[in-house]
Amino acid sequence: MDSVRELCSVAEALRNALSSSSPDSSGAVNDLLERAGKYRITADTLRTLCARNLLRFFNKAVIKHKGIDGDTRDKARTLRRKWKAILAPPARPSPPIAHSAPTVKPKAKTAQPTSFFCTSPETARDYLKRYGVVVVPTAMIPGCEATCAPEGSPLVTITDFNAALRSAPEMEGKWVPGSPIVLGGFAGSCFPSLQHHPMTRRAMMRFHGLMRRKILGDDPKAVHWTLFDRYMCRLAGQQPTREWAHRDHPKHRVPGITTYGGWYNFSEMEQRFSCQPGSHLSAEEGRAGGFTKLSPDERSAFNRAKVSVKVPPHCLIIFNETIMHEVAGSKQRHTQLRLFTAYSRMHMDDYKDYCTKNGLPLGTNPLCPDLWKRLEDGDLIPLKSGQMPPSYPKLYWTFHRSKLGPFAATLHPACTTHRTVTSGAEAGKVYHVPKQIMPSIKYLHTQDPTVQMHAPYTQEQLSILFPATE
Repeated sequence: MDSVRELCSVAEALRNALSSSSPDSSGAVNDLLERAGKYRITADTLRTLCARNLLRFFNKAVIKHKGIDGDTRDKARTLRRKWKAILAPPARPSPPIAHSAPTVKPKAKTAQPTSFFCTSPETARDYLKRYGVVVVPTAMIPGCEATCAPEGSPLVTITDFNAALRSAPEMEGKWVPGSPIVLGGFAGSCFPSLQHHPMTRRAMMRFHGLMRRKILGDDPKAVHWTLFDRYMCRLAGQQPTREWAHRDHPKHRVPGITTYGGWYNFSEMEQRFSCQPGSHLSAEEGRAGGFTKLSPDERSAFNRAKVSVKVPPHCLIIFNETIMHEVAGSKQRHTQLRLFTAYSRMHMDDYKDYCTKNGLPLGTNPLCPDLWKRLEDGDLIPLKSGQMPPSYPKLYWTFHRSKLGPFAATLHPACTTHRTVTSGAEAGKVYHVPKQIMPSIKYLHTQDPTVQMHAPYTQEQLSILFPATE
């Protein structure tokens, strides 16, 4: 402890020298540094000094003091490096090499494909099972006799999408190409008229045929159905909010369900999907909660193994919803257009048990029990995660109120409302804003008889929307 006492006195002398305005302060500090450097310092001594905040004072006050000349400051830095080296933990010795033991080569890992693009249903089925992700061309998508869509034709076209927006009752014919259809960086559509549009029904029937007849195949012991999702129209210059790596699960626990998500790229530029191939195999079965964050170990594994899957124009990406994936928050240079798709499958016994335990009749969609009523009313249908597609993010009311009014001006009056600020500098001010959840087409018709409902769903269209074995 003698060295501790001595250094304490040195530090006190340094404090006095630095606080004085004497022109000889540099000389005094220099002498004290010479004195401090002669002590035999141990790690225990330094830890004691750290506990008394003396070492921190020495490190910062001496070196950064404006009255110290360059030579004295360099000497202080040298002494600090010496003390830091004493505090550093000793390096672990390398384990001895056993020369007598033969070198065992690690097992070679199965080569992962550099591209997940497939042109045959058999390869697509294998990729989806092994890696949890696959990209298929338009040519693989079957046709639909009911809608006169030939095999290999585009699932959706820009022309059809633009026409659907121009006729959308929610926008009263005010939409023009290049203007937003929703607020927020993700840019996922929020209009019920798009979900129920004949264009969407045709695409869903063809996607269902692709999944059931070509990729997954028939399974008499399983029920399957296609899920509603939405479109995305992300304009050039828009930047989505970053979504850190996660898995997607149903909002409520549905044991035995497997859901495949994805999208059809109907823009003219390549798109990307960031994921960790094969990570769906380690997902916890039957988990609920929607957006599920990764554990620290999973996040570390994801960052090491993630790949960027290319989705060329007019191609469809399909992935297991439990695969670890992320949304990069990068600004887009070109407009991105997508139709999101989803398909679920359950073993018949699991489905019957779920319906029995929840008091639901067989044939009910477990991810949307009130689907039938929503189809009749032309109402907005929740996503597979249970979320309702909003017209603007919640935080827009807090940080971007000024953007709500201009967007509300492009909508049908029945799709807007007035909202009052309750606190802050603008307390009491009233804003004209969009309804965050768009009303049904049936409601719009009651408010405006010129708004027409879409044609009722046909039996063939309904057959893919509810769990069935055929």
